[in-house]
Amino acid sequence: MGCASSNEAKEAKGNGVSKPAGDNGEAAPDPAAPKQNPYLSLTPKDVFSLKMSWKGVRRCLEETGTSIFKLLFDAHPEYLTHYEKLKDIPKDRLYSSTPFLDYVNGVMETMDTHVTELDDAEKTHQNIKRHGKDFKKIDIADTIFKDLREPILKSLEQILGDRYTDRMRNIYEIFIDYYLKTMTDGYNS
Repeated sequence: MGCASSNEAKEAKGNGVSKPAGDNGEAAPDPAAPKQNPYLSLTPKDVFSLKMSWKGVRRCLEETGTSIFKLLFDAHPEYLTHYEKLKDIPKDRLYSSTPFLDYVNGVMETMDTHVTELDDAEKTHQNIKRHGKDFKKIDIADTIFKDLREPILKSLEQILGDRYTDRMRNIYEIFIDYYLKTMTDGYNS
């Protein structure tokens, strides 16, 4: 009849080859493998690992963002003067103020979207560039992107703890370098 015999089913299963409906002997095509992102020098497996790891960050977006901008503003207080809603808030209240937390949440939600949509390479790349261009509106030097690298990586390491393995450190460094370069390109376009 139309069903494969038990031995054929076991053999097909054991070889990792699936048989199509009917018994014409042809293997079903493999599902499409994820495509390499042409903008990002990470393998599809690395992108998958990044997205899975990011779930740990997603649970702490506000905490991560607060850490990033606290580290940035502590190292480069001159950037704070470009943020109209933040520049007059005393530093002892800045990091718990509503305007600061609103800004941080907006930045981190945007970054979250960019990470989770990495499989759509072109759309994500253009969105990151557009996000970089938005920084021109606050008249801030494009050096902010270079200066954000270490605060982002330190904050990710702090949030992820022992999940921030050497492999994940490498993946995040590659991604953050791509992310910040793309934002710089958007800023300068």
